[in-house]
Amino acid sequence: MNKIEDLPVSASMEVSKLAKQLTTEGKDIVNMSVGDIHFPISEFLKSKIIEGCEHGHTHYDKAMGMDVLRNAVASEYQVKSDQVFVSNGVKNVLYSFMMTQFDKKACVLEPAWLGYKGICHLTNTHYIPLNYFHKDWIENLNNTEFDLLLVCSPNNPDGKVYTEQEVDAIMEAAKKQNALVLLDEIYKDFIYEGAHYFTKYYGDKNLIILNGFSKSQAVTGLRVGYGIFHDTELINLMNRIQQNTFTCPNTISQYALSFYQQNNESVKKYKAYYHENRDLILKEIPELSQFLPNGGFYFFFQPIVFGFKEDAQTFCKNLLNHAGLAMIPGEAYGVGLENYVRMSFCLDREELAKGIRKFKAYIENYEKD
Repeated sequence: MNKIEDLPVSASMEVSKLAKQLTTEGKDIVNMSVGDIHFPISEFLKSKIIEGCEHGHTHYDKAMGMDVLRNAVASEYQVKSDQVFVSNGVKNVLYSFMMTQFDKKACVLEPAWLGYKGICHLTNTHYIPLNYFHKDWIENLNNTEFDLLLVCSPNNPDGKVYTEQEVDAIMEAAKKQNALVLLDEIYKDFIYEGAHYFTKYYGDKNLIILNGFSKSQAVTGLRVGYGIFHDTELINLMNRIQQNTFTCPNTISQYALSFYQQNNESVKKYKAYYHENRDLILKEIPELSQFLPNGGFYFFFQPIVFGFKEDAQTFCKNLLNHAGLAMIPGEAYGVGLENYVRMSFCLDREELAKGIRKFKAYIENYEKD
């Protein structure tokens, strides 16, 4: 049994907390550490939250999620509603699923969102990292034993969108081992180049889809995510877990988000805005072009391209202390990534421009080790 005290803290949440604390203390801080869309909730969804209250959706509902939301998700993915499982964000869907997977081996393609490792730790799932920055990563994947394969596309922290050839290779490697693929597609509405080639495998029985509304609908605090499972017995087991832990997901949030497909214009606006943000960074800091994110909200870069030889922890610490700019050191996202840094660009344009100015001034003026 893994010890809770050995569970690593969330680096992004800790840095964001520190940035907010420094701001409260009067420091001029630009927070480029967290992946929280800066837009307020749309007026449409706000009206649906009020409507949910007026219609009495403030009481218990099904532990696996309200029918109205599960039906909406099922219609998008063209599955049956009993294949849809709703929870408090993707994190809780994954946690409930992992609780059913006793003594399983989970291969995680890194760099990866730090939550995967934490959930594996909590559920005593064997975590097997596999770095796809290595040129032979597909061969390494085929030589790795696993029961579960976790992959995110577009990926956090580097914005990678898997090519069609890579997707085919991933699915083939999993099928050879009769393993389940857990596809986290929370950023799928933010693809700037390429396509979401995993859609061709939506019907495969070994593919589990994880998604939610935090990013696409700009409602990270409403905490609603879902999973799509071909094995409904898994859902029944996960349902028992949710019944015995937090009873049911937030009902007002679920009701409002059941209308998410009617909010597509807002989603398109968010995507276009962050696409422009990304391109603004590339224009002002062309050295980052070699780390181009094809989707998502982040650059994952090596400070050495600017002449810094220090590790990412030291770089981020100095960047915050000397420039008032918060970013995340790369070691939070996997093994061998201590020389990388994650920069978020899901900010208001004016705040982003300010952050860019701070960054450029820092790299031009700060004495490099």
